[in-house]
Amino acid sequence: MQRIMLILSAVCSLMLSAPATAELADPAALMPADATIFVAADLPVLKDRARRTLLWQLTEDPAMQAFMTSARETVQRKMREGRDEFAEELSIELPEEIPWPLGGAAAAMRVTTKEVTVEYPVYRPHEYSESPDEFASDLQFDEEDDDAGETRTYTYSVPVFDVVLVVDFGANVKDFQTLEQRVIDAALDQGLQRRRESYRDSDITILTPEDPDEDEPFGQLAAYAYRDTVLVIGNNVDWVRHVLGRMDGAAAPSLGEKEAFRAMVRSLGAGQIVACADLQRLIADLSEKARAEDPEVARYIRGLGADGLRYVGLAVDVAPDPVVQCRQTYRLTVEGPKRGLVKMLTPHARPIRVPAFTTRPMKSVTMIHYEPGELFDQANTIFSALGDMPLGMLAQQALAETGTEGRPPVSLRNDVLGQMTGPPVYRLGDAVDPERSPMGDVVFSVAARDAVALNEAIGRIHAAYAMGADSRRELMGSTLYLLGYEDFESPEASAVTIAGNALLSGPVAALEAAIMSLRGDEGRSLENDPLFRHARRHLPAEAGAWIYTDWRESLNGLWDALRSGAYDDMDDVYLRPAGEIVAALAVELLGEDVAFDRLPPFERVEKYFGAQTFHLVGTGEGLAAEGVILAPPAEQ
Repeated sequence: MQRIMLILSAVCSLMLSAPATAELADPAALMPADATIFVAADLPVLKDRARRTLLWQLTEDPAMQAFMTSARETVQRKMREGRDEFAEELSIELPEEIPWPLGGAAAAMRVTTKEVTVEYPVYRPHEYSESPDEFASDLQFDEEDDDAGETRTYTYSVPVFDVVLVVDFGANVKDFQTLEQRVIDAALDQGLQRRRESYRDSDITILTPEDPDEDEPFGQLAAYAYRDTVLVIGNNVDWVRHVLGRMDGAAAPSLGEKEAFRAMVRSLGAGQIVACADLQRLIADLSEKARAEDPEVARYIRGLGADGLRYVGLAVDVAPDPVVQCRQTYRLTVEGPKRGLVKMLTPHARPIRVPAFTTRPMKSVTMIHYEPGELFDQANTIFSALGDMPLGMLAQQALAETGTEGRPPVSLRNDVLGQMTGPPVYRLGDAVDPERSPMGDVVFSVAARDAVALNEAIGRIHAAYAMGADSRRELMGSTLYLLGYEDFESPEASAVTIAGNALLSGPVAALEAAIMSLRGDEGRSLENDPLFRHARRHLPAEAGAWIYTDWRESLNGLWDALRSGAYDDMDDVYLRPAGEIVAALAVELLGEDVAFDRLPPFERVEKYFGAQTFHLVGTGEGLAAEGVILAPPAEQ
């Protein structure tokens, strides 16, 4: 099956954006009705729109050409190496120019599970557990000690993916067919099996491996056919037939005819990339066997509210106007009232206001309008619905040591979370100590209803579980409570404090800076930043959650680190902003070959970077969100 997947990978790797003339109309109407995941890309428009973006203009800036030459040479060389390795594997020659698709592309998928039964030798090394429930696939077996080949049977579930892909090659279809035939013929010489069938005046080619693998999640075959300039390829022959039939106008049910699907697509609006998933069907398919075997699974699904999920969708609209470089629209719909996790995580809609300690310079700020006490109550309800120990009881057990001198223990719900009022705020700013935190410091804040009572509760918890009196200190009338086992002078130290009318937490150096900023330096307020005022116009008056990112501040230090060769660390990359993740991956994949030292000073290219906003609101149907990447204002 690895051979057939190699062929599929090779074909699908060619389905990248390219110059465009052809068009694939209404691809959802072609897809099977039982598909649970759908993705469509208007490749011609996507490429045209991409050329309008500042990012594209950045790559064409004269100051970037020394770096771009190095980057292009490296990427092209790695692509040639991959192509040559593939050609050598199949003993064929590939053309220098790959025939790219000239039109749209779409894919549909269904995810289910199946049981696989395997046998392993009974023999176990003497140091291994004797439990019959131990899964033995990781054992080192010795044929001399296997008791004449006696085996044990194991049954387990594996995911199964049914996939169909439709892509329009336009005028390039003949060249692609020539390449495809060359690849398939070479694979046949190495054991791949081929048969053909005719369906609605189209020849379907069906490929199967010589040695099927039951564990293969993408099945045991690949099938493909052409209809004019359109390639239809998948691992389910019935799905390929379905698409061909729909292209002929057959009356078979399709995904595009489902009202819930159409409603989701309408709500997403314009986009060159559209993706939708039927969560209700997906969860039902994946949990079907587990629910049949264990009634507790269904109870957990209900308790989490997962059985009420309906659709989730995403649309990406690139460069709809000169200011908006990219807009991402997200939707989540539920059936009936919100329950479980969706209810718990739906924030309150509140007017957008900038918190006091959010001063410049800073990289980003995130505000989520949760009430901590309400969030705890919702989580407690979910725990109870799942049949677990109530969260409040677990919290009281954990805080039992805070009850001293005849006083009851601190109540996490009433004395801590109940004394806080939303929204929680996360501020990412420049690191006070760059050696300790090269990507910046995050400070968390939440307002206090009663700062004195909250400080007392935090102090009692800290006294019960901290390392002594030297783990706290005073600063400008606030007590800093050290977290963990570091001392205050350690670059790794973090702390929590009550300053003004808010609880603050973060690295000690950043926390001290935040406390001092609360004295009020109005000239450095984010509200006075022209870039923020520019981005603020793309946020609603009210939101449940919102994020603002200043890409100039976020990328300035990173850019210099790339130029100097100091940035080569992939540690905790998943915790970083998107721009830093891209940079980290670029260094990881290309760092030894690309001349990052040829990047110009950031001041030469900062005009290409603006801001990014994101906001989320609760709706009657579920959740709605929008992210926007913005060009800087004209005056900048």
